[in-house]
Amino acid sequence: MRLASVLLIVAASAAAALGQPVVPCTYAECGIRIEAAIFSSGAILQGPPGAEVRVGNLGLFGGGLEDVVADVPLALDHARAARRSTVGAAIVSVAAAVALVLATDDVYEEPSGTDVALLAGGLGLSTAGIVLGLQAQRRQSRAVWEYNRALAGE
Repeated sequence: MRLASVLLIVAASAAAALGQPVVPCTYAECGIRIEAAIFSSGAILQGPPGAEVRVGNLGLFGGGLEDVVADVPLALDHARAARRSTVGAAIVSVAAAVALVLATDDVYEEPSGTDVALLAGGLGLSTAGIVLGLQAQRRQSRAVWEYNRALAGE
């Protein structure tokens, strides 16, 4: 047992010296994935199917993934970018909703130039929110992929 501990320390030191992230277990044991949810935050699961363990939640604005992938610098960068995109998508989407509500508050009257501008702005902001949300999902996927790639030793 003591020899295994020494070998683990030596391997971790060698990996750190080579600039490799130090990940404490194999891909089969510690590979992660995100389980999406509709009415709650997504779950971050680790381990093989059927024996996975919940190691975190994505949280309201995509947080939580950063803590799980913190041992792998590139994965951490993608997780941080995903959180920023998620926050941006939420802000832009709220602004779009406000603009659309203001544009349609007097539906029984003839639309004014302001209403048309608000409607166009709301639709543009809504599109931007969708794009930022998709970008956040892509960055989350990349964070998970980089973390799992480090486990596989690539």
